Amino acid sequence: MCGSQGMQSRRLVLQAPCFTCYLVAPNRPHAGAKDFVSEENLTYRFRLVKFWELEAADFLTADVHLLPYVVLMRGGLARVDEIDRRILETSALPNEEKWDLLTVLDIYTGMHNRKLAQALGKKRRELMIESPIYREILEEGKAKGRVEGREQGKAEGQ
Repeated sequence: MCGSQGMQSRRLVLQAPCFTCYLVAPNRPHAGAKDFVSEENLTYRFRLVKFWELEAADFLTADVHLLPYVVLMRGGLARVDEIDRRILETSALPNEEKWDLLTVLDIYTGMHNRKLAQALGKKRRELMIESPIYREILEEGKAKGRVEGREQGKAEGQ
């Protein structure tokens, strides 16, 4: 799935077809949308995807980049922890890309269940705090704060 802006560049990178998709939510006025928008001098065609009509289980083994959308599918909210874990454990993804996917997952989860999205955020925070890298950064920050505090104290004492 690609936005219209990134469609051409994504196609070049992936060497695969790329479709512009229009996401709609159930029980909304636009839920009856068609596969085109027509203005005065323009007709724009796209692939309309009604995620709530798709089974989440059918997409759990799909490309990791599709996983944030699975929570919008039938039974998807029940799979949030599994989706979250799969994104986090995908070693081929750079961390920045993982965090982007997890952010999208949080947004879509929060659209349907705010408490579940908050629980995901809390769990990730706890994972981050347990990380040796996080502890190292925290210790560096504390040491820098102590040095700056001593320097400020000396400057005030003069």
